[in-house]
Amino acid sequence: MYLHKVTYVRNWQHDKENSFEVTVTKDGNKVDHINSGKINTVKEEAIYWRKANAIHNWFVNNVQDGIDDCGTHEVPFDDLKELLNICEHVLVLLENKETKVIQEWAGYKNGGKFYRDLKVYEDCDVINELLPPTAGFFFGSDEIDEYYKEYVENTVNELKQLISNRPEEDVVWYEYSSSW
Repeated sequence: MYLHKVTYVRNWQHDKENSFEVTVTKDGNKVDHINSGKINTVKEEAIYWRKANAIHNWFVNNVQDGIDDCGTHEVPFDDLKELLNICEHVLVLLENKETKVIQEWAGYKNGGKFYRDLKVYEDCDVINELLPPTAGFFFGSDEIDEYYKEYVENTVNELKQLISNRPEEDVVWYEYSSSW
């Protein structure tokens, strides 16, 4: 799961010479097969998630019109602010929740099944309305558990940094994509 930051870099001014330069290097060497004069945008990985199924579900429902198609979808900047607010609210709610420990199957070890303790939050009706986990292929747990909290915390940290570092010019946009 990826959020990309796309920056328009072409210098189009009709009354001036249209010159700009983008240099692409790999391992310190210029990449010759890329024509730097034809680069219009630079696409950066802004946030990467793995098995953050509630975050993915939010993008599907709020950006992708409810269609989980593993495509690339433009994300309005205000939607990122809304996601940040929701995640922050969820973390506040989790602070006051009771937890129980369950045994989670973690794989095989020494020829037998291996289980580990997993902290699961209880009575999460409001959280399930705000940012519900979802089941699916490669999605991991659909519980509101310690992993859920961890990826919500990471999302808050990453979004805060992204939002505070956004350039003032309207040359940047964001795209969400997922791949299974």
